[in-house]
Amino acid sequence: MSAKRISLSQQIDEIDYELGQRPRIYPGLAASGKRRQSELDYHVARLEAARRTLAWLMVHEVEIKAFLALPTEARIAVIGYGAQAINGEDAR
Repeated sequence: MSAKRISLSQQIDEIDYELGQRPRIYPGLAASGKRRQSELDYHVARLEAARRTLAWLMVHEVEIKAFLALPTEARIAVIGYGAQAINGEDAR
């Protein structure tokens, strides 16, 4: 099977699907003693964190790609400028 590009929105959709399945599956696992509720809650929290990360990346995708398209020297200059600004130095 060849690797097809899976967009950020498709990845988010998949996480949403999985998060929707958990309420149907997890109660039975907890009730049967196969998994602790705290463990199941942690799995949901991890998926929710992954979803937030992907959503943030999707919002900033154009900016990130534009930055990465810059030549290495330009990216280094931008990072250096940002570090100076954060430290309160006059970046000019």
